Amino acid sequence: MSNLPSFEQQLEKYGIDPRDVPQPGEKYDHYKGGKYEIIMNTLCSETLEPRVIYKSLIYPGVPWNRPLTVFLSKQSNGDPRFVRVHDPKSFRGEF
Repeated sequence: MSNLPSFEQQLEKYGIDPRDVPQPGEKYDHYKGGKYEIIMNTLCSETLEPRVIYKSLIYPGVPWNRPLTVFLSKQSNGDPRFVRVHDPKSFRGEF
């Protein structure tokens, strides 16, 4: 059996602060207006890059996934791509 790195080791390798990692059940607004809920975090089977799996709360269906570095990235204007919603009552719009 190979010695695969842990999720935490890969966070360190990719320069991701563990406190920034979205947790299952957390809800996020996307800058384009989407509303999403985190399903889980995982590693890419090919590259071992940390990834996040999430689902749309507006258009249910197939879950989405993207590299965690992209999920946590900022737009060219400095605003975050995704913003965690701390209070569901403040969630933009209905879901």
